[in-house]
Amino acid sequence: MILVVGGTGNVGSALVKSQLEAGVHVRALTRDAKKAQSLRQAGAQIYVGDLRDADSLARACRGVDKVVAAAHSLLGVGENSPKLVDGTGNRNLIQAAKAASVQRFVFLSALGARADNPIDFFRIKHDTETAVRESGLDFTILRPAPLMEVWAAQVGDPIRKDGRTRIFGRGSNPISFVAAADVAYFAALALRGQLAGETLDIGGPQALTMNEVAAAFARIAGRSAQITHVAPATMHLMAGVTGTVRPAYSRQVQTAIMLDTQNMVVDMEPLLARFPAELTLLDDFVAARCGRKPGAPATPPPAKEAASQPR
Repeated sequence: MILVVGGTGNVGSALVKSQLEAGVHVRALTRDAKKAQSLRQAGAQIYVGDLRDADSLARACRGVDKVVAAAHSLLGVGENSPKLVDGTGNRNLIQAAKAASVQRFVFLSALGARADNPIDFFRIKHDTETAVRESGLDFTILRPAPLMEVWAAQVGDPIRKDGRTRIFGRGSNPISFVAAADVAYFAALALRGQLAGETLDIGGPQALTMNEVAAAFARIAGRSAQITHVAPATMHLMAGVTGTVRPAYSRQVQTAIMLDTQNMVVDMEPLLARFPAELTLLDDFVAARCGRKPGAPATPPPAKEAASQPR
């Protein structure tokens, strides 16, 4: 039996469904049972619980052989802050897993998790990685690059809907966007013990910029795109001004700054040499998002794409 904490999230739900299809018994922990109806219908056991509730984690871990910690709270505030969810909550889960004699623990961290990251979320992920390594559990730590379903969609969905979008920063920094299903593939390998004791960055097959993401959505959706860029200086000002009054928004802007300025490229060749896989191309993700079959020709946009406008 596998327990997936955060089973209704992008990676969690992809993992639950793939494991069920493989004939594995899966238990998904969620705070809202309504969000887990599709997982229940697919055959998963649904447990209502909370990382901040140690008793609920103890119940969820009973009879479980392996645990995947896939929940996170990047945009959480107050009782849902990263400190309480990604920090204290995951430590509660580690303790519950140890008490239940769980055989294997897979932790989904994040690309950029390190002690000196200026963003608290990534520092907390780093601290939790340390707690996992020191737990005595058989572990694997995965650090996914920005998900296509989150960061690429955030730029592209407005284009396919109304032909407009906003990019925070220059939009010229290469990023190894990765599909949730591909992260779930490596989590499944970890569950089988094939990545035991390893900490691995996980990215997609291409390093693309936010500008290239916007262009792909425009091309495949057959829309002209009006793009507004938020200047880096404005972003730093926004992050500072909103830090205490809107901490989640400030954290989101700080993360956008990180994506626009730091190395976000993952070399997947060494890992794929060990475990061959056909990772999701951005065009295929965008095609699915636009309701097209992968590889289907796009409708030409009605007008020439507008030039990006600074803000």
